Amino acid sequence: MSSCGFPLLLAIVALGATSVAGSQSVTWPVDRKKVVSFGWEWKTLTAADYVKYADRIDRTGLDGVGVYVSAEDANGKRHESCFVSDGTDDWTKDLVRGQIADFRRATTHRGLRESFIRTMSAPHRRLDWADDAVWGRIARNMGVLAWLAKEGGFRGLAIDPEDYFGTKQFVRRPGDAPWDVLAPLARRRGREIFTEVFREFPEAIVFTYWLLSWNIYHAYADDPMLSARGGGDLWSAFANGITKRRS
Repeated sequence: MSSCGFPLLLAIVALGATSVAGSQSVTWPVDRKKVVSFGWEWKTLTAADYVKYADRIDRTGLDGVGVYVSAEDANGKRHESCFVSDGTDDWTKDLVRGQIADFRRATTHRGLRESFIRTMSAPHRRLDWADDAVWGRIARNMGVLAWLAKEGGFRGLAIDPEDYFGTKQFVRRPGDAPWDVLAPLARRRGREIFTEVFREFPEAIVFTYWLLSWNIYHAYADDPMLSARGGGDLWSAFANGITKRRS
């Protein structure tokens, strides 16, 4: 498990792959699927780190990677993009403005052109769905990261709802408000967060490992809503808020 909680996905930049490619760039058909890599092996690599090895990455079959963003504020507090969903930080554009140049340098390389910022995962602590302050902070912070992605020429933001820390954020637990109360709240939080994301970066792509495949059993149920209610599923409601259209 990485400190940011992201699994290995799709492709690995391995020494073997680089050496086999040799000094020749890999040529791929224009209409092929894009290959974007996230991995534990480079869980805390920044855009500046990737730029150092961009020529080698260009010789692989990759089109992009997941990039970690870390910044230290004036008080010496470390901010990490993967932990934005904890709701404890206050990101500002000035905090990350200095990284834009590295992002732009990265995207001049073929192997980094389709890159994403690694952002929210399931939080370390369970958040109160009714806490407007904490969810508002997450939304503002995600907006800052979306702005950085846009200014840096990245494709968008990556999110990961898998419950690495066992907080059960996206599942109703005993003692919680009824599911019929929590599900609309969860959808509202998804909408609030991604309203900020798309306000800053209207063309952003949201890259996620699970989305609705995590809860695919609802699709086979005679009554999908009853299935979600019965399982206490809140992720589907949250994910339904990820849209640029008003409803």
